[in-house]
Amino acid sequence: QLIAGILYTPAWAQKYPGVVCGPVASTEITRFADFMHAVVTRYSQPPYNIKFWEIGNEPDIDHTLVSPRSGFGCWGDASDAYYGGEYYAQVLQAVHPRIKEADPKAQVLSGGLLLDCDPLHPPLDSNNQPKDCTAARFLEGFLQAGGGATIDGISFHGYDYYLNELGQ
Repeated sequence: QLIAGILYTPAWAQKYPGVVCGPVASTEITRFADFMHAVVTRYSQPPYNIKFWEIGNEPDIDHTLVSPRSGFGCWGDASDAYYGGEYYAQVLQAVHPRIKEADPKAQVLSGGLLLDCDPLHPPLDSNNQPKDCTAARFLEGFLQAGGGATIDGISFHGYDYYLNELGQ
């Protein structure tokens, strides 16, 4: 089955103007949910028949860490205790029901999470210092804010080379 990844935020909905990989502005959440309803209505039908919708790609990355046109996440907020996970849940609380209205059989997935380390047990970086793993709190914030009810599955990107870079 094809998974449609919604990687970019339309210009009219960008929280940070010009940051296409970033989050939806709070003033545009309802309009973005309506937009997703229209997208799902169109592409859930033949010849496309898309049933899986992934909102964002690695949303647990802060927008200042990547190019504004990056295909990687950038919904994350390093200044937030939960790295923007609660805000992501708020957006999906509006988007999920609109997707299900358009296609009751649609499956909504979280954007594929990077989750590159455990904040409770951070690995050592190349300087033998504990790696900053605060981005992994994104998922915790998402779940604490009720995000679990807004998705049918969690996408995760498991990169096996992280540990190999450190010789572990």
